[in-house]
Amino acid sequence: MKTGRQVTLSMIIVLCFAGSQLWAETSSSCPVAGDETANAEKCDVAKPDDTKNVSASSISDDDVVISVNGKELKKWQLDVLMEHKPGMNCENAADNWVDIQLRAEDARRRGLDKGRNSEFLIQLHKDFCLGLLLGKAVVDEVPDITEEEARAQYDRDIKQYDHPFKVTLQHITIKDQQQAKTAADEARAPGAVFDDICKKYSETKQQQKEGRISNATHERLLSQLGPEMTQAIEGFDKKLLDGENADKAARIIGPLPNKDGFELVRVISITEAYTISFTKAKEQIMQRLKSEKQGIYKKGIMDKLQADAKVVKTEALSKLIEQEAAKAGVPAQPLSVPHSPDLKPQTEGTKTE
Repeated sequence: MKTGRQVTLSMIIVLCFAGSQLWAETSSSCPVAGDETANAEKCDVAKPDDTKNVSASSISDDDVVISVNGKELKKWQLDVLMEHKPGMNCENAADNWVDIQLRAEDARRRGLDKGRNSEFLIQLHKDFCLGLLLGKAVVDEVPDITEEEARAQYDRDIKQYDHPFKVTLQHITIKDQQQAKTAADEARAPGAVFDDICKKYSETKQQQKEGRISNATHERLLSQLGPEMTQAIEGFDKKLLDGENADKAARIIGPLPNKDGFELVRVISITEAYTISFTKAKEQIMQRLKSEKQGIYKKGIMDKLQADAKVVKTEALSKLIEQEAAKAGVPAQPLSVPHSPDLKPQTEGTKTE
């Protein structure tokens, strides 16, 4: 089972590799934007000599596995990529790393890392990743779920692990007893097709679905077919449905009295009542409880951070909200945190008390 640390770090890795997939169809793993010939000469990807017979045990964490234009990827870094990118082999992971470095290198060459907008976005992405790392650290502080906790939850939710008796069948309701007996004889005859008999004797509503009832429980049988038919169905021998003991005629039950006349039934399948044991449900319960506990723990941390923070929404934000509302033709909503009209925008080195 993956820990919260692994899942969160996987998100970071996926963010990086997702960009690589967007480039995959339109560019190779090496060239940089611009002059193709010049870039082919500039791109210097080096991989260790794979002609030597090197055992895995001789590779240390700090060994370089690939480099591009002088920038190196070490074995421990490749391990991180591999661990959190299932299905990707080591060479593909290394090549994806090269793609990321080349795009970043070309972005710097173009000056895309400079300027107010770029610097803000780069810093925002760093802060975002730090938030993911915080979430990972918080999740790791959550204690594991004990078997006792899982057992207690299982006992509380026992109804969802109890699966009742269910039967799928076809039925015909016939008012006249003699006609019901005639229908039963026809249904038990060799080569009989119950669908045809249903169409012949059933009311229009039953004819539409050939009288089929799927996954009927005890309660539905009792309310729809009556107590005598319910008892007969629940006492039916499943061995007569399949295998060497199968008996098509034996599938037919009735006719038996019901409030609307007489019921004739053809049993299609039966699922006996069963309960999923704690042993089988334990792992899923522990995962769910751990996830819930992590969510509560993270929310508690975030609530405290928000409670301790000094958030000031200024008059400028209020005016922007009013402008947006006016353009949309809707009433402006008040700020969630009251702004202070007298406050001036904060600058670096100033504090709001």
